Amino acid sequence: MNRPYAYILDGTTPVPSRDVEEWCSWMGTNNDKREVKKEHIGDVLVSTVFTGIDLNWYRDGLPVLFETMAFSHDKSPWNRQIFGRYSSWDDAVEGHKCAVQEISSYLRFHLPDSINQSEESSEKDEDDE
Repeated sequence: MNRPYAYILDGTTPVPSRDVEEWCSWMGTNNDKREVKKEHIGDVLVSTVFTGIDLNWYRDGLPVLFETMAFSHDKSPWNRQIFGRYSSWDDAVEGHKCAVQEISSYLRFHLPDSINQSEESSEKDEDDE
């Protein structure tokens, strides 16, 4: 039996889609369910999503269906940086945390004002709630 390339989520569990129509329909109407985590650190957006496509091109091991990426301005070392790819929702959550820690550490060392302003802004937002 051939391993499927396309998956959808049942809760947080990936399941193979029956066909391309089901996959397209699910992906087109469930954008909010595909987002594992998203957060800003300074001017860097860290985003972890369910891709719905098996990124394990060699087809050995588990399907790789989640991805963490960072986005920022063009000259940033983080712009369009892939941090990790994962087989499960839980692994994706952990991978997201690691990416956030790595970027936060870098920014604290190299651009302390940027990360401090971001943290102050986050604290102010929390205080307003």
